[in-house]
Amino acid sequence: ASRYPAIDPVGVCHPFINMAPIHHIVLLKVRTDAAEDDVQAMLQSVNNLSSLPFVKGLLLAPAESDLYPGYTPRTAGWTHMLVSTFDTPANLQRYALCNEHLAAVALIKKVVENNGILAVDTQGDQLGTPSTTPLTLGITCLGGIVAGLLLSRII
Repeated sequence: ASRYPAIDPVGVCHPFINMAPIHHIVLLKVRTDAAEDDVQAMLQSVNNLSSLPFVKGLLLAPAESDLYPGYTPRTAGWTHMLVSTFDTPANLQRYALCNEHLAAVALIKKVVENNGILAVDTQGDQLGTPSTTPLTLGITCLGGIVAGLLLSRII
């Protein structure tokens, strides 16, 4: 028995489905008066989530402001960005519900402004490339498999 939430009753997505990875992107506005120790604890806690077995990749880092000469930041006040990747929607759900993630979220909330969290999820084979194959349109590991297979035969 796993210590992580059991989301997919079969244990894995249907093996015949070509599922594109899920990208979970979070922007944070860390308060200017947040204690540096609290910010560092938050960064460490979140980046440690990369070791979870259902996380394919994860990085939380401050937004850069001087990448090259003449670089103009366009952060609109967002100070940090998290990019994480999951093989399946079920793995993203496992991540969202696991105790390690919930503890990291508590540390995030301690240092960010009110309304200082923005999260977006997308699916694609490459960052910025939406998944458009018939077998991946509308498919999730939970309940969407049959609908996805029907959809792929209609298109």
